[in-house]
Amino acid sequence: MRTTIKNIGHFYADAFRGLSAKVWKLSGVFLINRSGMMVLPFLALYVTDELNWTKTDAMIINACFGLGSLTGAYLGGVFTDRIGIFKTMLFALIGSGVLFMTMGFVTEFYLLCFLMFMTTTVADLFRPASFTALSLMTTKENVTRGISLIRIAVNLGISIGPFVGGILAMTVGYFWLFMIDGITCLFAAVLLLLLLKPPKRKEGEEEEKLERTKSPYKDGVFMLYMLFNLLNLIVFFQILQVVPVFFKEGLGMTEIEIGYFFMANGLIIVIFEMPIIYWLEKKKAIFIPLLLGMVMIGFSFLSFYLAFVSALLVVVLYNILTTVGEIINFPFINTVALLRSGKENTGAYMGAVAMLFSLALIIAPAGLPVSEAIGYEKFWAVCGAMCFIAASGIYLIMDRMRQHEDQAEDVVEEN
Repeated sequence: MRTTIKNIGHFYADAFRGLSAKVWKLSGVFLINRSGMMVLPFLALYVTDELNWTKTDAMIINACFGLGSLTGAYLGGVFTDRIGIFKTMLFALIGSGVLFMTMGFVTEFYLLCFLMFMTTTVADLFRPASFTALSLMTTKENVTRGISLIRIAVNLGISIGPFVGGILAMTVGYFWLFMIDGITCLFAAVLLLLLLKPPKRKEGEEEEKLERTKSPYKDGVFMLYMLFNLLNLIVFFQILQVVPVFFKEGLGMTEIEIGYFFMANGLIIVIFEMPIIYWLEKKKAIFIPLLLGMVMIGFSFLSFYLAFVSALLVVVLYNILTTVGEIINFPFINTVALLRSGKENTGAYMGAVAMLFSLALIIAPAGLPVSEAIGYEKFWAVCGAMCFIAASGIYLIMDRMRQHEDQAEDVVEEN
């Protein structure tokens, strides 16, 4: 028994070894930044309960969030190339901090929509810049674990933010969610200044890429792959849209209890993602976990049909299925894109993946009026079907995608 525990401990420690100090520092910046993410999980409730607007209004404001995310993902790549990695990340953190605090004072619909768009545009300049920095801090062999470490930092922050946010919303009001979100962005900017300045590209490297890069948007098989992933992501992001509203309306949960849910979701990822990814990397498994993750996310929404049995059972089952599904699906979306690309166009493919997530955030808020129109029961069936269609589509093109695995080149360099 003691030997078994010791072996598990060694395996868990090995999963975190081999990553540079700079990757750990970058993950620390993500942790502080995402610890302040209190607004998004409660945005629909803020709009419908605090401001007494409609679910359609909530959908529009959430769509502005997604549209800003898409814009920021694109402009982040432009800014990174033109003004540099460090300046782009610093501007994103300071700018979004100021804008988040400004939003707390706004209760006019169109102005709030505009500020939501501007805030997420500025905030998501950080993503392309930070993942460009990550690519310069890792090797091909551990880049997936580098991505997972960043995800762990993000989810640890997300597990803290909504928990504190739920308490604040019920005690001192939603206004302080915006204030603290802004303050943590500014604190993350200070941490960035103190701890980390990403390595510069080698002279002439970017010019070579610009001359040789082919657009991923002309890669037909990859575009199909992106489309099927989009279906799955739209469903998954209902965790930020319909699910919190259903928890309150359908299951009678309070904001604090919803905060507990998000905290548990994040902690599962923090504890289990890295060893799971490490084990899958050793097995050289890519597409199977990707597909299995989609199926698990689909079944997580079908689990809501058990609400008549026990609300607690449904919340626990949904949390386990959707979180494990996310763990074994999300990191490999990036890995497949890396394998599909070559050294000369890795940035373009990774940029396309970043925009994929943003596009899903734009479309996902449509779940609010759709669920209201057709009812929760039919909505869960639609969500499950979309995930199963996505998994089937990936399965059909899997062999064509695998043809490029052996052509994968080193796309990062160790510093």
